[in-house]
Amino acid sequence: FGLLCALTLVGVFYAEVNGLLSPRFAALAGSVELMTLVVILILTAMLLRSAVHRLREALERAHSDNRELEAALASLEDHTLESRRRWEDMSSLLGIGTALVSTLDLEEVLEAICREAINLMNGTSAYVSQWNKTEQTLTVIAEYYGPEASARERVSDLGVSYPEDPRVIESMRAGQVETARLSDPDIGAQEREELEEFVGKSVAYLPLIARGQFFGYIDVWESRQDRPFTEHEILLGRNLANHASIAVENARLIQAIRQAVGDLSSASAEILAATNQQVSGASEQSAAIAQTTTTVDELKAIADQSVARAQEVAGASQRTVELSRAGREAVQETVGSMAQIRVRVEGIAENILALSEQT
Repeated sequence: FGLLCALTLVGVFYAEVNGLLSPRFAALAGSVELMTLVVILILTAMLLRSAVHRLREALERAHSDNRELEAALASLEDHTLESRRRWEDMSSLLGIGTALVSTLDLEEVLEAICREAINLMNGTSAYVSQWNKTEQTLTVIAEYYGPEASARERVSDLGVSYPEDPRVIESMRAGQVETARLSDPDIGAQEREELEEFVGKSVAYLPLIARGQFFGYIDVWESRQDRPFTEHEILLGRNLANHASIAVENARLIQAIRQAVGDLSSASAEILAATNQQVSGASEQSAAIAQTTTTVDELKAIADQSVARAQEVAGASQRTVELSRAGREAVQETVGSMAQIRVRVEGIAENILALSEQT
């Protein structure tokens, strides 16, 4: 419509300038031009108003989009910072896990666990306690305190056994992180007593589970202020406990292997000593057997000689027997002869006696 009015105004102005209008229309031309100009002005104002309104809406949308963009950028920046922090935390945990797994000494592993627990969860002291299911006790096997630990925290509890808290143990065996604050009215009596005794404000318990078996926990203490541990701190603590469980299990296996190797080495040394002794005894026995063999050979030679001599003696004896038999026969013959001689002598004697009597 505005364009049509503009064309009409241009046409009237052209006709008037070129004298194409009749006097009657020429009289009305000024009024038409004025009306057309007014209409054009009104339309122009309406168009400007509409344009300004649209421009304002566009600017408002731009501002809104800009605010949304700023919010998105801020959120992206927050997410970036959070992601960077998480990445740094995960990198730190990875480094800690690698360091823990690479360490073979159990005491070093336990001390590193306590130290890193304080760093990651912003605590003042940390402990590793081993659970004894039969005796229902927990024994402190490692401890570490930070520079801001209280005087009571600095007193060593290494090797001390404490009765278990059934509520805490139940959560630990289920793999859940347990926290307690001194200002919390719902905490158990045993937890409150421990916090008051050791001048603690907050404590977090991190379960240690290896091969599906719960064997203890890490307890991180905060003695500076009564504060809850953040979700981020608990997440870091849980990941640390997972790495720690593997590291402790590996260190225990290495310790057991070393003990077994030591026992095997001692047994091998004893077996070697016994073997050497047996070898020495076998050598002595071998020498004795050799000597006995020589003696037996000598005895055999002597026996052979004795047999030869016995055979000779037997031959001589046989000859002696034969000679004895001959001698005995000769003696018997001699005795017979002597008897005959005796008879003859007696006869002679009788004759002599008879002759004597006759004389």
